[in-house]
Amino acid sequence: MTDIPTETLPNTSNVTKLMRPVSSSVKSGKGFAAGNLTKKRIQDLEIENNQLQNRLALRTRIRDQFAMAALTGILSNPNENPVAPSRLAETAYVIADAMMDERAIHD
Repeated sequence: MTDIPTETLPNTSNVTKLMRPVSSSVKSGKGFAAGNLTKKRIQDLEIENNQLQNRLALRTRIRDQFAMAALTGILSNPNENPVAPSRLAETAYVIADAMMDERAIHD
C-alpha cells in the first residue's frame, strides 16, 4: 500500500465541525426561533404522512375490490377462459392493476 502525501488529502476540519453532536438546547428548540418552525414543520409532515397513508389504504382497497370483481368474472364462466387455480389470484390482480392504471389516466 502506498502512502498518500498529506498535502493531497482533503481538509477534514470542516467535516469534523459538521459532525459534532447537537446540544440539548438545540434539540429542544430553546434559545432560538427555528425550534418552533421545526416543530411546526414536523406537525405538517405528520399530517401529510397521515394523508398519504389514507390515500394508499384507499388505493389498496380499490385495487382489492377490482381484483375481487375480476375473480368473480373469471369464476362465473370457467369454460370461457380456463385459468389454472394456482394462477387465479395472480390473474385477478393483473386485471385489477390494469384497471387501476386506466383509472389513473382518467382521474
